[in-house]
Amino acid sequence: MAEKCSLNSEVITEKCLLNTEVMAERCSLSTEVMAEKCSLNTEVIALNTEVITEKCLLNTEVIAEKCSFKTEVIAEKSSLNTEVIAEKCSLNTEVIAGKCSLNTEVITEKSSLNTEVNAEKCSLNTEVIAEKSSLNTEVIAEK
Repeated sequence: MAEKCSLNSEVITEKCLLNTEVMAERCSLSTEVMAEKCSLNTEVIALNTEVITEKCLLNTEVIAEKCSFKTEVIAEKSSLNTEVIAEKCSLNTEVIAGKCSLNTEVITEKSSLNTEVNAEKCSLNTEVIAEKSSLNTEVIAEK
């Protein structure tokens, strides 16, 4: 009987050790996958911000070019008109540049918040998995 208990105890201990290793491996892999997802999400948001910033810059240049051309055409007709139109073009360009700037700031803020949320999710997920692994090991050890 004592030998059966001894063997049984060794088998249970071995199962506990193997189960703990498997859980630790799963935790590690799950954490790596989540970290990768968080990293990729942040990279996509950063690229989006660059594209929008580029579009704003190009848009401002195109509008400035149109304003410049219109100003030259009208300048031949009337110098007073030219001053009024130049002022409108200048204001329009400033308004658009302001909108682009605000848009970029909002996107940067969203990107920053999204990164923080993802990092928090990764951290919480890792903690939950570690807790499950720890509880599972305790349950098996008790058995």
